[in-house]
Amino acid sequence: MPGKYALILDGKVISCIVWDGPDASPMEFNDGVTYAVIDEGTDIQPAPGWNYVSGKFTPPIPSKEEQNENDIRKKESNVSLQLSLINDATQKISPYQTKLLIGRKLNDKESSLLNAWLDYIDELNAIDPNTVDDINWPEMPS
Repeated sequence: MPGKYALILDGKVISCIVWDGPDASPMEFNDGVTYAVIDEGTDIQPAPGWNYVSGKFTPPIPSKEEQNENDIRKKESNVSLQLSLINDATQKISPYQTKLLIGRKLNDKESSLLNAWLDYIDELNAIDPNTVDDINWPEMPS
């Protein structure tokens, strides 16, 4: 039965193949090229450029430029998510604010929800999205 194999040269994956394996279908590789089974039941799916050391696959370490680009994308994503969450929350409180502006009273449930949404917006505004660290976003009121 065919399986996935990584072809390895000097500790780096150079290619991934589907192969019946060395017993069922012997193959000769170029000098220095070895192979390793890619386990089907794992989330790790190595690709060319990955490292293979001591029987383990690890992703390549990004260059400084790649890491800087990843950091910029992460920060942009955080800023975008924060703005989106604040906009959504603002839309949720809009009917309650409109009622108050025209002089109507809020019932206890509406008042409680308005305060919960305002607290949520305060929590969102307290977050600095310009970070590459994972952000623990607050839960929306229900």
